[in-house]
Amino acid sequence: MYLGDLSDLMGGAYASFNREKHYITNEKAIEISHNSEIETILWGGDGAITHDATGIVPIAIMKDGRAFVLERFFYDPLDCGRVLAPSELAETINRYVEFMDKKYNIIRNGINSYFIIDCASEDLITQLRYTINDYHLVKAFTTKNIIRNNSSVNNCFARNMVYIINYGKGYFNWFTNKQRNLDYDPLISQLENVVWKGNKFDSSIPNDLTDALTYGLSVYYENPDNLYMPERNNFYE
Repeated sequence: MYLGDLSDLMGGAYASFNREKHYITNEKAIEISHNSEIETILWGGDGAITHDATGIVPIAIMKDGRAFVLERFFYDPLDCGRVLAPSELAETINRYVEFMDKKYNIIRNGINSYFIIDCASEDLITQLRYTINDYHLVKAFTTKNIIRNNSSVNNCFARNMVYIINYGKGYFNWFTNKQRNLDYDPLISQLENVVWKGNKFDSSIPNDLTDALTYGLSVYYENPDNLYMPERNNFYE
């Protein structure tokens, strides 16, 4: 520690995540939420800069303050064999968002909807602002502090404020409209494998989805009132 900065970090970046506790079925999510309504959806996003993947992680903030991670968008050009142009990627994301809107009645129920995209993904932010339904607001995530943002996510898991719904292994490729079969869930794999290397994440381990999750959660839960409000004490540990 020097002048308040960590000189080195070791171990798993998301050590507070517990698969047995935080990776749950949809039925378990309904039980935990006690049928609480969705108040806001925050779509954390990490766009591909070169050959890496694009991840969109929708976080449903419930009226009791807890959050559930819904169906994720994931496109990996190394896995799919094609790098999409920003316009193609935006069109693909649009089809995904339309599906989510119909499933969760986002617009019809007046659910707040914000896209929080990594500010480095300028092309994707611009394309989404021009092509996505105006109901969904697209914002750039600019308050990037890797240590503080990561601490917020770990704090959410430690206090059991965030749960990830299990939709099975692999992911749905919205460009090809086909299921991509894998023997793991990409988001869970990244949560369990991303590690620190010095005061940064090890760049050899994919972290597109965990970054997207971090951006969405940080926007909401870095406000202490959203995590520690007295009237919410009955809903979490």
